[in-house]
Amino acid sequence: RNMACPYSQKAAAAAALEATEAEPKKCPYASKQVAEVVSEKPAEAPKKCPYASKQPEVVEEPKKCPYASKQSTDADFTKFDDAAYKEHFRSAYNNVAVNTASRQGNQEVATVLMARLGYTVEDLAVIGSDAWLMQGTGNPHNLAAIRPGETVVDLGSGFGMDAFVAASRAGPQGRVVGIDLSEGEVTAALKRVQQRKLRNVDFRIGDIEEQPFEDGFADCVISNGGFCLVPNKPKAFGEIFRVLKPGGRMSVSCTTLLQELDPSIDWPSCMRVFMSLSKAEEILTSIGFVGVEIDQSNARMDVWEKVKEEVPKEAATKADSEKVTIHRGDPRYEH
Repeated sequence: RNMACPYSQKAAAAAALEATEAEPKKCPYASKQVAEVVSEKPAEAPKKCPYASKQPEVVEEPKKCPYASKQSTDADFTKFDDAAYKEHFRSAYNNVAVNTASRQGNQEVATVLMARLGYTVEDLAVIGSDAWLMQGTGNPHNLAAIRPGETVVDLGSGFGMDAFVAASRAGPQGRVVGIDLSEGEVTAALKRVQQRKLRNVDFRIGDIEEQPFEDGFADCVISNGGFCLVPNKPKAFGEIFRVLKPGGRMSVSCTTLLQELDPSIDWPSCMRVFMSLSKAEEILTSIGFVGVEIDQSNARMDVWEKVKEEVPKEAATKADSEKVTIHRGDPRYEH
């Protein structure tokens, strides 16, 4: 009688054991196990409900900001100090960078708006398809009068649009450095520098109240919108004075208050740090600035409503729907 090899039996048993262990364990709580079926056929679209009058649209949730420690819509701004305001704005604009930097908006509408604010045909050609990413409140370039070869600082540089315009005016022998509290927007701006292959523009994370430049660094300082959110305006203007060379210039586009805020109203954070227009010249002259000029052209808050009259209705409606909401879900910002 042929004897079975004891070693082959053991080997077969081991192989069977390995095969058993390789199989995924079945869930003891499942009433029915579903086998995964691989098919070359495309997945079928879900059937529409025959009783529903309208299928709900799928709305893409905004991406979570990787830079923000926590997004808050119920902050008590009456208890904020300067550091808390800075963190609040940094977090908000990091969120904007995550949800906006790679999107494409309505360039036609943005171009009309910027032209109304005084950006030239040449400026708009420099900005190009990034026009809709402009976050400013006006146009600092007309009064800045940047000359070839100058060193320019852009405060609150955002996605870099004004820095690129400044660089085109300063030329290859000039230099532009933008600073911003938002890591996300600085990262997006640096990416655009690479895409545009610019050698005379740089962006850094920096605080407008504590600028990372030596004394007498710049011929000209510009800012378009970012200066609005600086909590301590006199300190920030003092930093500009320090950073400028003797005889240097600054041009700041900034939203200001025409009257004091009613303390009984729960104002949004941005308005709480806006500067009073009536105090601007006094602050500047006390620091040492001379030749102060306050330009209130294009200062109306309804400029967007005027622009909508100049573009096709469909384009205006689409642009309204694409507006970036800085502070989502907070009714204090519906102003």
